[in-house]
Amino acid sequence: MTPRKQYPLESVLQHRKQRVDEQSLELADKIRASELAARQRARAQAERESHAEEVQASGAAEEVLLEGGALCAGDLQQRQAWEHAQAGVAQTLEQQEDGAKAHEQEARRSELQSRTEALRACADAEVLVRHRDTFVRAADRREQDAAEEDALEAHNARRRQGGA
Repeated sequence: MTPRKQYPLESVLQHRKQRVDEQSLELADKIRASELAARQRARAQAERESHAEEVQASGAAEEVLLEGGALCAGDLQQRQAWEHAQAGVAQTLEQQEDGAKAHEQEARRSELQSRTEALRACADAEVLVRHRDTFVRAADRREQDAAEEDALEAHNARRRQGGA
């Protein structure tokens, strides 16, 4: 009986399996980065919303004082300067939130690309796994056929010797 022939593409298969592992690790990194970007965007959004609520609450309190006549012209000037400063803070917070949104979108895009590459690597490896399985089954079938033929030849040889 001859030894079974080794699968000729085994090294390619191992390389593709290694690529699947590498792509999976890269995908995990991209998912973590994407989740971090989402948390940063949520934090920036919460800061902007919190600031807007504080400004609105402070403005409402000053309105009450203004309507009650408790404020003078100097107070009104301070209020305008404060509102102007808070508008600048609000604009900065909005820019930070926009930047965080853009970063999150880029991270999601990168994650999706990495997911696609990981799936492609997995499919490439699966093709060779199936091919190897077919190769092994065919080799087993050839071995079995050869063993049956050898057994039949041995049987026929015994019959010829016994019958002759």
